[in-house]
Amino acid sequence: MAKQRVYLSLLKLGLAKVGAIVKESAISYSKVYDVLQRLSMRGLVSQIIVENVNTLMLSNPTDYTNIYREKKKS
Repeated sequence: MAKQRVYLSLLKLGLAKVGAIVKESAISYSKVYDVLQRLSMRGLVSQIIVENVNTLMLSNPTDYTNIYREKKKS
């Protein structure tokens, strides 16, 4: 559930800092960092540096849909 809320928040925000994702998703910082790390390991989230601040963005929204469908089939 948290993974989906974080992902959808990032989808809505586009480029975002962790604080904005926390505010949009209403999930704690520690949980958001954990979810972002797992999404990053799957290649769904990328970090870029904008004005010396880590900013997050989605890599490819269709990848998440494919992973979700595969998980639902099993």
